Amino acid sequence: MIIAGFGFRRLAALDSLLDAYRQAAGTTQIDGIATIASKASLRIFEELAACLEQPIFAVDPVDLVIQKTQSWSQKSVEKYNVGSVAEAVALAASGEKSKLLTARVISSDRMVTCAVARGYCA
Repeated sequence: MIIAGFGFRRLAALDSLLDAYRQAAGTTQIDGIATIASKASLRIFEELAACLEQPIFAVDPVDLVIQKTQSWSQKSVEKYNVGSVAEAVALAASGEKSKLLTARVISSDRMVTCAVARGYCA
């Protein structure tokens, strides 16, 4: 399963989410989008899912801290104890033995980060 993971500010616009998604996903076939559980039901994220015709995966913050991220953000570390929310949710939602296909990218307005991960079966 290939998942695009998102970290974003609550005031982010749909265009910002799409900008980060397009940068991170490129031509990769994505199976779903993920974010931290507290933001998964926000209207803007549901709009993104509808626009992309993708299911949403809500990731519990507890599942973030065990993920090995490539990037590091002071805000992510302070709030969630993880280097990159986008990378961690992509890894957690894509399943066991997941690996990043794309490290986090940042939208042009710096409101959204997105990363892509793929899970591998045992």
